[in-house]
Amino acid sequence: MTSSDRIPPHVPTLTEVVPWSDSVTPTHWTAPDALPPDLAREVEARVMHQIQQILPGLVAQALEESIQNAMSKTRNN
Repeated sequence: MTSSDRIPPHVPTLTEVVPWSDSVTPTHWTAPDALPPDLAREVEARVMHQIQQILPGLVAQALEESIQNAMSKTRNN
């Protein structure tokens, strides 16, 4: 439980924390270095493996929720 002593009297807004000026220009964005092809393939393989692991469970959960929603709609009508 948070005591009232720990609650700050004022939470600053973003404009209070970060000064704003019309003369500010954004910094130039530079893309990160591309992954080497071998590393990119490794990352892709790992991501695909993770997706293959969790996808059946997600599909089963979505199907179960869909069935439950359909059953509750038929009960309500």
